Amino acid sequence: MLKNKITKFKLKPLTLAVTAASLVQTSIAVAQEKTSEPEVINVTGVRTSLVAATANKRFSNQIVDSIVADDIGKLPDNTIAESLGRVAGVQVDQGIGEGSSISIRGLRENVTLYNGRTIIDVNGRGGTGMDTLNTSTYSIMSMVPSALTKQLDVTKLASADMIDGAVGGVVNIMSRKPFDKMGEQKAISYAANYNDQNKDLGHQLFGMYSNTFNQDSFGILVSANIDMREVSQDGIGTFNGWTALPEDRSVTSAGGERLDLDSQGNEVKILLNGDPRFQQIIDDRDRVSGSVLAQWRPSDELELTADVLYSRFDSVRDRHWLSTPLAGDFTNAELDENNFLMAGSASRPLQNNAEYVDLTTDLLSGAVNADWSLSEQINVFAELSFSQSDSNRKQIFNRVQTLDTFDIDFDVRRGKFGGDFNFDGDPLDKSGYRWNNYFDNRTKAETTHLSQKIDLDIFLNNDIFTKFEAGVRLQQYDTKSVAGNRQLVPFRNQPDDNLLDYEQKFGMEGAFEIFSNQDYLAGELAGLPRTYLIGQGRNIAGCESVIEVFNAADKEKCLNPQSDINNLLSTWTVKEDHLALYAKLNYELYLGDMFAYGNFGVRYLTRDLQSTGYQAASSDEVVQQTAKVDNNELLPSAMFNLDITDDLKLRIGGAKVLAYPSTVSMRNAFRLFVPTDTDEDGNLIAGFGNGGSPELKPFIATQYDLALEWYFNKSSAVSATVFTKDIESFVIPRQNQLTFDTYPDVPYFVVSQDANGEGGTIKGIEFFYQQAFDFLPEPFDGFGVTASYAIIDSETNLKDLAGNPQPFLGLSEKSGNLIAYYEKGDHSIRMAYNFRDPYLQSIGSEDLGWYADEYKQLAMTYRYNISDDISVSLQGNNLTEENNKTYAQYPVAVLTNTERGRTLRASITANW
Repeated sequence: MLKNKITKFKLKPLTLAVTAASLVQTSIAVAQEKTSEPEVINVTGVRTSLVAATANKRFSNQIVDSIVADDIGKLPDNTIAESLGRVAGVQVDQGIGEGSSISIRGLRENVTLYNGRTIIDVNGRGGTGMDTLNTSTYSIMSMVPSALTKQLDVTKLASADMIDGAVGGVVNIMSRKPFDKMGEQKAISYAANYNDQNKDLGHQLFGMYSNTFNQDSFGILVSANIDMREVSQDGIGTFNGWTALPEDRSVTSAGGERLDLDSQGNEVKILLNGDPRFQQIIDDRDRVSGSVLAQWRPSDELELTADVLYSRFDSVRDRHWLSTPLAGDFTNAELDENNFLMAGSASRPLQNNAEYVDLTTDLLSGAVNADWSLSEQINVFAELSFSQSDSNRKQIFNRVQTLDTFDIDFDVRRGKFGGDFNFDGDPLDKSGYRWNNYFDNRTKAETTHLSQKIDLDIFLNNDIFTKFEAGVRLQQYDTKSVAGNRQLVPFRNQPDDNLLDYEQKFGMEGAFEIFSNQDYLAGELAGLPRTYLIGQGRNIAGCESVIEVFNAADKEKCLNPQSDINNLLSTWTVKEDHLALYAKLNYELYLGDMFAYGNFGVRYLTRDLQSTGYQAASSDEVVQQTAKVDNNELLPSAMFNLDITDDLKLRIGGAKVLAYPSTVSMRNAFRLFVPTDTDEDGNLIAGFGNGGSPELKPFIATQYDLALEWYFNKSSAVSATVFTKDIESFVIPRQNQLTFDTYPDVPYFVVSQDANGEGGTIKGIEFFYQQAFDFLPEPFDGFGVTASYAIIDSETNLKDLAGNPQPFLGLSEKSGNLIAYYEKGDHSIRMAYNFRDPYLQSIGSEDLGWYADEYKQLAMTYRYNISDDISVSLQGNNLTEENNKTYAQYPVAVLTNTERGRTLRASITANW
């Protein structure tokens, strides 16, 4: 902020801040107050960026960690999520091909800001994008390129003035500003990205121009980034996961013993993976992003800022897979000690599948704000902000299925990818396949967020209380999702026709073709075909072009999608109005020779929710319903910082925190997907469904932090933070097996729906260590290291299959990072290793915990400065070629296991 406010600081913190600025050659405001913004010198180099991040941590009033770019357009990782994984207690969730979302201290209920304002996902608060596979690949963190980012701050203990909505933490993505460095500055970089799995060469181009005018009172910065690459992922997947065997099915051992019955003839619950999928994904991604930021300081008392960010993400994704619905009777069966079906034989059809998804997502966010010193004692900050995110998704899904059943042998205990599967059938014989399913789906989602706030700072002439802060923030969310799906079943009209018949009767040459990938999971799944028939999606110009294939009901769905009640059941609107008021008092005092400072305050929240959607009254009738929910909550917080010495700091803090359930989980809509597949007796197999719950309670917790930090020289620090969170209520995704009178022929539906849990605790400790070994003799003085390690334990009142307490979603018990670097003269090399333990993703049917397995990753970067203005770098990611694996309760019960290969990157950067 403005110069005349610096006089309000006590001598002790001012001296420390000036010292920090000289050490890292960057602007470190005293305790990160909004009251001082001296000129920022450019941060370049690995060591300098780490020192700058440590200084941000040191002089913050709260529990904060930072990641600082080591040059213009250069965060240490490819994505923002992966960079945040370098922070102690932050754990990365993997999307398709890259890290795409995070948990903070084991919690996913976090707030993401851009330059201090809310940016929003297409599906609203807590959304994860529009992936048909329910990953976070296209979430909000994928929309902001790391090249546009100067710094990432993670606040783990919020104060009363901070934006609410996080129980884990607040992530603030900060871009560069023209006043960061006065005068003209230009930068351009090009990078080539190569993936050794798909053999694709991608390209990235970044440019920035910044300048100040009129005696540095006005500045403008323009930056743009283009990123084009192909991402691949090979492995196994599942749709319903491990579920209970239907009671009318039998499981027999090789000796003829009925394993599904006990000695008394009673049913034994057996769990099996009923839908293993051996799939391959190619995702062609184009991202175009740009930002414009202008600052104007017409006087020493007033500063105006206007900021616009635009990002567009285009994805063209092809997914091919073989599958078989394991829903019949089993012979030669083997169970493990938990009654999981490990091996057996079944007579089932073979399904060849192809999905083609075209997804476009746009993000537009802007803000204007004014920072005005009315006097030496009073400062006002006002901001209007806007964020809109919308996405259009087109999904074509084609399934061909064998007319006959075949003997399928499997053993899930063998190999890394869900065992051995042997198919007794010809996957290339068109005369042996029928056209089973054709989906021509359209989905549109859009969220608009409006916010306005006013913050008032009053500096006090008091020996202890230095500043009073108060403010108000209004925000509105408006989320809409509209479905235009056409899910059709060709064989209903042509029950005896094979694929050759379709080609001859309807002129559909080119609609069915051969897919082949001989490199798929080399050395694994020897009995699995690598070449098989598929129904092409991109060669069919919509269902209208093959309309004569379908029966009357499907023709109506094709020509008039809104006649299908399932589209109404997938169409919903959620509107929210939020009001936040806060008051906060800052203090400073000496306790003997020790300087103490901090704050305490309270934030009051109200929320009005209106959720409108459709509920099924019967199989052919829907009713529109609107739910209205009101909430209010009082959130106190307090923070105490004590400088025991100039280098040793103690922090103690506590706060009540709240996060409302995600927008999608509060939709007032419920949808069932009625199955079309049958077992060998002609009975329908299980269906599935999903729905929302507008009445969900918010996630509420009370947390306490205790931190001890030692900054033992200008570039080195060690710290330990102990924390605990007492959870009052939380939200967890569940799967339940339900029956519905409106569908008597369906044995049950596996229904996904969020639910509340009550009671739980999270406790943990975080360690941080950083040191530059500049005290060593040359050339060893270029070495340095930074490391973080977290141990987090949690417990809820939810029980797993064995009756043990379930942990919180997204929480790994142990996680850590180690970065070793060498920087000397024009050369630098950085090696980064990170890991996390298994963590719970969701609760499946039968209370099975669905876990992500442990994950490790090694990355390395080499950089050479050709001159003061030009540098080149080489970077390798996932050098150990780690897989992403998930399982149901026990590691042997594999759900998914995928590999994505290594990525190599070469870049050249010029800035002057």
